[in-house]
Amino acid sequence: MENTDTTFKSTALEINLERTRATVEIPEKYRVLMEVMEGHYGILRRLEDLLVELNHPFVNWEYVLSQLKGLSIGDFYDFNRHDDGLAALTLLSDIYTDTISSARDERVQDSAVRYLFEFVNTVIGKSGVNLERNLSLISSIFSSLLEYARKGEHPFLRKSSTYLKATLELLREHQCSVDFIVLRDLLYIMFRETYDFWTTQPDPTGWYASDGDDEMAVAEFERLVSPLGHGHMNELLARVDELHGATVAGTDGVWDYLQMPDYFQVVNGYLLVADDLERSEVFLGRSFLVKLDFLFHVLNVPGLIDIHASGLIEINRCLGKVFQQTQDQDLQEFVKKVFSSMKRTIGRSQFQSKIIDCITTLARGVFDQNNHPLVDAFIEELIGFGFQYPDITGSTSEWQVKANPSHIENIRSWLRIIGFRPRWTK
Repeated sequence: MENTDTTFKSTALEINLERTRATVEIPEKYRVLMEVMEGHYGILRRLEDLLVELNHPFVNWEYVLSQLKGLSIGDFYDFNRHDDGLAALTLLSDIYTDTISSARDERVQDSAVRYLFEFVNTVIGKSGVNLERNLSLISSIFSSLLEYARKGEHPFLRKSSTYLKATLELLREHQCSVDFIVLRDLLYIMFRETYDFWTTQPDPTGWYASDGDDEMAVAEFERLVSPLGHGHMNELLARVDELHGATVAGTDGVWDYLQMPDYFQVVNGYLLVADDLERSEVFLGRSFLVKLDFLFHVLNVPGLIDIHASGLIEINRCLGKVFQQTQDQDLQEFVKKVFSSMKRTIGRSQFQSKIIDCITTLARGVFDQNNHPLVDAFIEELIGFGFQYPDITGSTSEWQVKANPSHIENIRSWLRIIGFRPRWTK
């Protein structure tokens, strides 16, 4: 391997130069990575590609993360068993932290943190006889994350309580000895960021549309939803402050976080509450209406974007059954409310396919009522909702037309709707 005093050139450099017309040199500090993988041609080739991209003037961070995850987790065994394995693994972890600090895309940052915790979990779970040697790396990673967390500059913090909690489980299972002072501070900041975030989102305890005389229903709704409300989040904030403020030593206060809800437990709690509303005897005879109303509120909360797809799937299911409970309801108003809620959905373009499925299901229920004025009201709302046009924007490198994928789905949906009652849809 040719080298100078400070750098060496990758064997993949010529290919990269031809592609990018930029001179890329891999810093000397990464030499140990190459030496550890010497004799593993496939891994070495992928490692070179990663390092060339990492040191390119215009880094593709998504590509870097994809390659890094494959090497650090998929090929962990080959790095770990080498005598210089700790040095190599440390360099891989440094690439993760460099990505977190250098990438400007929030999605890339979030993926980098998630993959880094998966890497940490791999180190804990698969180091085997080298676990004791590798524990210093875990403490170092925690210290780096704590440095970012204290700056409070990264949106990924609120989600990291989920990732860190899974790591905490493994640390206890394998009886690992790490820097618990750093870990305790990291847990405090990440869990506090989680609960702080949910107090900035709409309070779900006020989502029930009461008729004014249904005290039992109001009480039941508040009972089911209160664990997600601002009041409970403030209680959790007080709890983490109590854990952090107490005089602690060793592992005191650390394992208590395993009993605290993390970010995605709160997120998934909304879907669980929706199911509880459907099953509640208090809402018997209107459970699907209550659940639909709750789910439509979920679709309007920016912080719940992670479950909007699942929420739309549940809405689609409920729309197939809700007409069994709407005999005494104003169905035209119900149809208008559904379309109005769909229009307000955050990330409407992102989940257009599932929204089209919901509209098709709603159409089937409307036509099954055999009510011409209701069908007319539905068609008026459908046209007002809009149509997905082709939006052709050119072609890919393989000469495939780049167009709106929902266009064909929208055509198929409208054809199905026409097929329900052709004479009424002229």
